[in-house]
Amino acid sequence: MKNTIALSAYLVLFMVAMCAGMEKASADVQKNFNVEKGGKLIVAVGGGDIQVRVWDKMQVQMTARNIGDDADRLKTSQDGNTVRVEYRSDWGWTGSSRDLRFEFYVPKDFNVDLTTSGGDVRIDGALQGDAAMHTSGGDLTLDGVSGGVNGKTSGGDITVRDIEGVADLATAGGDIHVDHAAKDLKISTSGGDISVRTVDENLSATTSGGDMNIAKVGGNLSASTSSGDVTVGNVGGNVSLSTSGGDITLTSGKGKISANTSGGDVSITDVVGSANVSSSGGTVKVGLTPAGGQTSRISSSGGDVYLYLPTDAKVTIKADISGGEDDQIVTDFPITYKSSGDSGSRQVECTLNGGGQEIYLHTSSGNIYIKKSTASTR
Repeated sequence: MKNTIALSAYLVLFMVAMCAGMEKASADVQKNFNVEKGGKLIVAVGGGDIQVRVWDKMQVQMTARNIGDDADRLKTSQDGNTVRVEYRSDWGWTGSSRDLRFEFYVPKDFNVDLTTSGGDVRIDGALQGDAAMHTSGGDLTLDGVSGGVNGKTSGGDITVRDIEGVADLATAGGDIHVDHAAKDLKISTSGGDISVRTVDENLSATTSGGDMNIAKVGGNLSASTSSGDVTVGNVGGNVSLSTSGGDITLTSGKGKISANTSGGDVSITDVVGSANVSSSGGTVKVGLTPAGGQTSRISSSGGDVYLYLPTDAKVTIKADISGGEDDQIVTDFPITYKSSGDSGSRQVECTLNGGGQEIYLHTSSGNIYIKKSTASTR
């Protein structure tokens, strides 16, 4: 009986000690720093997530969640208007803790420099200062940021819900998704897909191994992928699109349009300006309203070429087929042309509405069609 009572007492004490240890291990640390607008928060942690929000107080508040026994490894300091937070885990700067999280509140007009070796980095709210974000193994998320952003992750995704400033974002191994960016945006990934809904100004997008889907760009667009498809909606300015192994689709663009693929089809519905388009192995279709006086060149090395023009277009067209005995040059327009070649249809030069902007069409093995624009083709 005495042994049973003693054992029970021991178990109770053991459980109490365990609970106390767990509470200590999961304890939070919070600190506040009085600052002025225009200051800077510098965070360098060897593991854990980082989240920054904005508030109306002239303070920086730091909360280290679940830091527990490692609180002595957390170093904070303030030098004038600069706040520094550093943390090194038991595993050094490359360690990580799934439960460890660093949460910050900063004034709206404040700059942040955020680095973690093993977690996600997230900024929420209308941060008006500049933001630098870096993680070696997590995701980057931006929502409502007003200032400029420079962000890089070596192994995660990038999500942009709404940003107002200029941004340069890169990931070495993840996807990039953008809902809305108000100013110039540069994005790149070495191994993922890119999805963009709206960029109000200019967009530069690059991926080495995925597809690209871009709905709307208000300014100029440059987009390239080494092995995927490029699908683009409406662009308000110049367009440059390229892929080494997929199809290219563009709904509309204004200005100079360039599109090149080494292994797929090209379909461009409505261009106001000029077009330089080529495919090494597919069909090329371009709807063009010539403007700006620039020369257009449209070609395919292994497929048909289609050019759609409005009936009042003032252009001079030179078209030729260099291979394929049965291939033809066919036109909807009542035009006069001079031709050369065995059948009279291998090479043509034609003038519409008195001539004007020059358009060169070429295919090595396929037909060339010069057709009138309709609602279904533009």
